[in-house]
Amino acid sequence: MAHEIDMTTGVPAIAFVGDLPWHGLGQQLTPDASIDEWTKAAGLDWAVKESTVEFSVDNVIKSFNNRKVLFRSDTHAPLSVVSSGYRTVQPETILDFFREVTGKTDAQMETAGSLSGGKVIWALARMGDDYLVKDDKIAPYLMLSTSYDMSTPTIAKLVATRVVCRNTIQIALGENGNRQVRIPHSTDFRAEEVRAGLEISLSEFEAFTQKATKLAGLSFNQSAMDKFLITLMQPEKGEIDGDQIRKSAAYKKIVSLFDGGQLGTGQDAISGTAWGALNAVTEYIDHLKGRNQSARLMDAWFGQAGRFKERALDLLTQ
Repeated sequence: MAHEIDMTTGVPAIAFVGDLPWHGLGQQLTPDASIDEWTKAAGLDWAVKESTVEFSVDNVIKSFNNRKVLFRSDTHAPLSVVSSGYRTVQPETILDFFREVTGKTDAQMETAGSLSGGKVIWALARMGDDYLVKDDKIAPYLMLSTSYDMSTPTIAKLVATRVVCRNTIQIALGENGNRQVRIPHSTDFRAEEVRAGLEISLSEFEAFTQKATKLAGLSFNQSAMDKFLITLMQPEKGEIDGDQIRKSAAYKKIVSLFDGGQLGTGQDAISGTAWGALNAVTEYIDHLKGRNQSARLMDAWFGQAGRFKERALDLLTQ
């Protein structure tokens, strides 16, 4: 399967506005759809239930009181086995968070759904109009996600998306440099604390656009690109010879994108600039790296690939 969209009910658990997603699945909604309509269309109108883990020994049922199984209320499909202290963030809670955000701001829901049989759910809202970076455009988004298989904590973050190609990068929240609010499943989800952590005012996004505009005005030649990638692609521990990195498929593809292969080539903001270098990296991560688009999405949102993009931004703006 080329995607991991939840199909356990026979209907793809994803809703969207605008263009049809890359996988061609989901229920299209109008921009003025209510959160209740989003909940139903995205296949998130179910709850996570829990029960004490039981097992059989010589036909005798025993209980494991320190563990509980999480399961869906609609299909009764199991999601995971977790500790007794695991705090579940319900799908309803995720959507209610956006109910308030969209009710109090000009934010608009853009997509929501679940992956891997409901083990991961997310919602994404556009937070305002496009911002210009010379002749390029980026748009601000708010994402909230959680998991029921312990793969990720509950995460809230602001994301900048390049309009022409949908490349994404997380925005630093405030002066401490954190790029997301993380709520471990050992604690309760408190919406007011998440909102405070995000400081949903777009001030951080405006600060990012200033960095982006500076990068778009900074000339970047082949030599600078080579030095940038050799540094970026070094492992956290140890060091790899530069020639070995240059021979890698990732290096060659990113350089090819920078040299004119990326979407938006020809724009003043992209051609021969540090902004073009950053977007060559983000386009590789978001659209080319990995075995399929679903794997790329998960890695870019929650895995090492997302941190790779953040490091690229840090190297170019330090």
